[in-house]
Amino acid sequence: SSIPGLAGPALPDLGSLVRDGVPPKVTSTTRDEHGAVYVTGTFIGDVLIGNTIINSRGDKDVFLLKLDPAGSFQWIRAVGSADVESAPRVSIDGAGRVSVIGMTKGEMDCGTGPLGVWKSETFFLCIFGGDGASLVSGVFPTGRP
Repeated sequence: SSIPGLAGPALPDLGSLVRDGVPPKVTSTTRDEHGAVYVTGTFIGDVLIGNTIINSRGDKDVFLLKLDPAGSFQWIRAVGSADVESAPRVSIDGAGRVSVIGMTKGEMDCGTGPLGVWKSETFFLCIFGGDGASLVSGVFPTGRP
């Protein structure tokens, strides 16, 4: 089967990319203007995808995966905290920057070091280049106690 929300026979089932560990849960996908596919979701533990091991820092962390237009693995990044992350969504802008937004209850790290911690659950935003490099990130309180 293909990745939920995406059409096309060239796209592999995400489970077929996992070489070791529990397959991640996909929550959002998007394509860029060249047909590359970006996939985000949550994972637990250590997962080997393609030639990269991602490690969960806590209960649930977030991954961002890039597949080329033919559905071949390009890269994967893991972001998270020692607590729980949830509801990640991915989008891409006209300049090729890839954004992942979601919720965190911990000290979020998007790849460049820990961000601030709030007393309540917060939104996080991680922005990456098309090559997977972490560009900018931030956390924003929800206003809930």
